Amino acid sequence: MVTFVSSASSGESLTAPKLTNNPSLDVIATNERPLLSIFNASGGTGKRTYIFQIDTVPDFDSESFIEYKDIPETNEYITEKQIEKKDALSPSGKTTYYWRARAVDEAANKGPWGQTRFFLDTASDDTFMNLLRIPVEEVTVSSGQNPKNILTCMAYGYTFARTMGFSDITSLALDEHKEVTKITIIKDLPIFQGIPNPFTAPEVHSWAVSPVSLPEDYEITSESTYIQTIKSKTKFLYGEQFHAEIKTDYNEAMPYLVNFLKMGLRRKAGNQ
Repeated sequence: MVTFVSSASSGESLTAPKLTNNPSLDVIATNERPLLSIFNASGGTGKRTYIFQIDTVPDFDSESFIEYKDIPETNEYITEKQIEKKDALSPSGKTTYYWRARAVDEAANKGPWGQTRFFLDTASDDTFMNLLRIPVEEVTVSSGQNPKNILTCMAYGYTFARTMGFSDITSLALDEHKEVTKITIIKDLPIFQGIPNPFTAPEVHSWAVSPVSLPEDYEITSESTYIQTIKSKTKFLYGEQFHAEIKTDYNEAMPYLVNFLKMGLRRKAGNQ
């Protein structure tokens, strides 16, 4: 059963909005005017609006304090507000920003705050993984059936974050109280060059490939308690479960993406 919550609510107590949409906890934003997006609160009397606050300190009392009021719900699921031009953030290097949101109903009742933080680093795109950004000349959409294609598939969060206006994904801090499962390389391949065995990598997902449903023309190349990477036996197709692209101190898998790009360039040069 699916339940939809309308902004025209029934008088129940207001709940805190969920700040797990964009930017979520410890994401690195590279835009001075990031889009702030929350999952709507529930409850209250009549239609809800929101208050957004952002600051460089968790007490929200510095000279950098920004506040937006009377923000209407964008739709029945989320509410969005982009930082206005006059309030464009001006970080000095990598800067931490705290932001919070609360709902207000038509009777002026205010709900509890939902709060999180993110990083802003406008120079991050220029240095991330030491990759050179160049203009895209051509984009070809493919299902991977063409054996000449060069393709890697990553966890869905990578694509999702980029569609939300971010380039670097996150600077996740490793929870000292959470045991990290090591990933074991079981196929010694060029794509793992420079990666220790076993290795650690960020993981932000809830799904994994089942060995039961793995096609016969694919092979498992690394695993933890589940499949982490696969490759085609006949085509230049690779897949990864972890996030090689995430910038964090404990990510030992970053060479995976760089190696793939180098392999792709060599393959493309050889086909020309």
